[in-house]
Amino acid sequence: MGLHKILKEVFSLLEHTISKCIAIKQQPNAKESVLIGDPSQLQNVFLNLALNARDAMPEGGELSFSTDFIKLNKQACRKYGIDFAPGTYMKISISDTGIGMDAEVQRQIFEPFFTTKEKGKGMGMGLAAVQGTVKKHKGEITVASQPGRGARFTIFLPLSKKAS
Repeated sequence: MGLHKILKEVFSLLEHTISKCIAIKQQPNAKESVLIGDPSQLQNVFLNLALNARDAMPEGGELSFSTDFIKLNKQACRKYGIDFAPGTYMKISISDTGIGMDAEVQRQIFEPFFTTKEKGKGMGMGLAAVQGTVKKHKGEITVASQPGRGARFTIFLPLSKKAS
């Protein structure tokens, strides 16, 4: 299944689950591409990140999805802190204008059972599952954030041989 078709389904679901005070922006800069992997698992990754963004914007804000092709050489892989062979990848960015995270939280964000939510509001498995799914699809995920300045999760996924 193509990436933009997966994202279109995610947007449709979000329209019914996210407050109207959160604007959803789409920037599909990459041409439609076939990704290697399970569409429903990738859909769950994008939904999980979007719902976490929703929780980080209790007063409203902006949730943005963008797609791009990116050619990674060894230097670019080091810059992003990812363990990839050089090549062309799909880059999917999901960003929000929420409360953001400090460096300590970012270091732990993908650990199982780590949560910043109050007791009973989250088990801390969502982002661990997101990272596990991305890695299962031979991809990488990074996070960049600052308190009060939102967060950006960037996912790098290999393309199908048909698409590259």
